[in-house]
This record gives sequence, C-alpha cells and structure tokens, in this order.
Amino acid sequence: MITPQFMRARMMLNIPYGYNAAELRCDGFEVGDARTKVVERCRETGADWLFFIDYDVIVPPYAFKQLMYRTVTHPDYDVFAGVYCVKEHPAIPIIYRRWGEGPCWDWTVGDVIAPVVGVPMGCTLLRLSSLTG
Repeated sequence: MITPQFMRARMMLNIPYGYNAAELRCDGFEVGDARTKVVERCRETGADWLFFIDYDVIVPPYAFKQLMYRTVTHPDYDVFAGVYCVKEHPAIPIIYRRWGEGPCWDWTVGDVIAPVVGVPMGCTLLRLSSLTG
C-alpha cells in the first residue's frame, strides 16, 4: 500500500538539472518480473539510467542527485544504491561485501562501498548499459 509519507517523499525528489525523467509503473506483476519489464521499456526508449524506488522506502529529496553525482564521479561502477536498514530491531544495513558473511558495517554516509555482492533495490540507480539480457 502506498502511504502518504511515500508520496510526499516521491514528489519532493529532486531531479538533477539538465536531465529528463519519466516515471514508469508496472503494477500487478511479481517484483522481479516488474523490474525486468521496466528495464526492457527503458532500453526501448534509449534511457541511460534507471532509478528504482520501492513503495516502502522513504527517500530524502536529494537521494537521486547524490546517486547521479556518484555515477559521474565513479564511471567504473554501474550500480549505485542508497543504503538503508531492515525494518526491525536492531537496525541492520542491507549491503553485503561477500555472500554468507553478514552485512557490511565498515562504512559511513557518503562512502563509495566497493566491491559488494548485494545491495537493496528500493533506492537504486542503474547504468543500463551494464545490464545484459
């Protein structure tokens, strides 16, 4: 269910100057299928980037700008994720350096954390040229 808090955060999201943006929705599909369909649609339109925001993640207004800044300053990377925590106590970050070794704890806000094997998709910017398939 989309909450008023999510909609407020979504409407306040700042798009960097000089970029075009379009919002795509893919309702009624399993999340993996929906993401795949959105990737296909973005490729059809020639988009360079795809930004996912999940309905249960409240992003700050600057989230997209900060992730886009990272893409420009780190051209060797293709996935840029806002790190957030599981919704339970204690809060545990959803970012993994190696499979089966638990979450990555050695970072601070603003760090580029690499290499990693898993990040959350709820606030993630993808370089479409990096995706195969």
